[in-house]
Amino acid sequence: MEILISLFYLFIFPGFLFLSIYGTVLEWINKKFLAFLHRTTETNLRQFLIDSARIFSEKDIVPGLGASYLLPFITIASAVTLILLVPVHSNSALSSFRGDLIVAIYLLALPAVAGFVISLLSRHSCLNLPERLAELLLAEVLFLLAVMAPAVLAGTWNTVEISRFMAEHPMFIFLEIPAFLISLIALQIRLEKIYATNSPGEQEESAAIFIQPGSFSGTVKISLNMEMLASAALINAVFLGGSLGTGGLVGLVLFLLKTAMVSLILSAVNIFLAKAMAKAVEPVKETYPLASEDNVLAPGVGQIKTTEGFTNKINLCWKVLFPLALAQIILNAIIKWKLG
Repeated sequence: MEILISLFYLFIFPGFLFLSIYGTVLEWINKKFLAFLHRTTETNLRQFLIDSARIFSEKDIVPGLGASYLLPFITIASAVTLILLVPVHSNSALSSFRGDLIVAIYLLALPAVAGFVISLLSRHSCLNLPERLAELLLAEVLFLLAVMAPAVLAGTWNTVEISRFMAEHPMFIFLEIPAFLISLIALQIRLEKIYATNSPGEQEESAAIFIQPGSFSGTVKISLNMEMLASAALINAVFLGGSLGTGGLVGLVLFLLKTAMVSLILSAVNIFLAKAMAKAVEPVKETYPLASEDNVLAPGVGQIKTTEGFTNKINLCWKVLFPLALAQIILNAIIKWKLG
């Protein structure tokens, strides 16, 4: 019986099925949000889900991806494992242990690191390898510093205990807004790195993933949606108090609403990053005319950075966000010391 319950958690709720379906719903919500901003129209949810499922019925026509076929499955495994460490509809998680926040951070980093390693093993030369490595390390450092802030305040590296602390002291949620926004920026950079490319040849193949139907493209889409949702769940637990001490249906509704809010803010962060880079980031559809907004799988994924955009992003992160994150940690340490 215990094995059946474990399989239910892993494959149904809050595991694979829940992450894939609700992640796809969040993708549609993001598209509706972007359509509203751009004054365009978007299909209804029912048609969007049908179109998303129809992708899997098409034949794969993406050539020569090699080891890249492993990447969506690594991303899915990472997301499913991560959601088991995060409180979803209550103030407890299915798996919780001391220091599990460190494991959660590692699981979030795994898909981007795996994509980087697979790119190293690809048949293309790595033209912008230093830039990719620098942005990946930048995202890891920023995200670690951001989640350190509430961990220092709560005095623990356990995700559930941090979530309970924030729920018991809701005034601290507003105090952590700077670290919360920094974590979203780092998450956006990290999502961009999962399917980023190294060379013009790889860029053409990567673009094919986003603009051509097929079971592999559908798997990529599902994996990115699941990774984004699992990341939003962790951010909700660490910064927003999770279910705020509730449980059952109320806790689940709170989880759905708050992760949707995090997802929408993540889309806004993507727009902010594009403007902060002085329009140095060009969308896929301007480089590959066959692409459209409907084919972009996640905010920021598939965007090709210029040298100017890379430099601006590094300056923004190291000169603004890095000192801000350190200041947040120091402030929280002082507050923790005063509280005893």
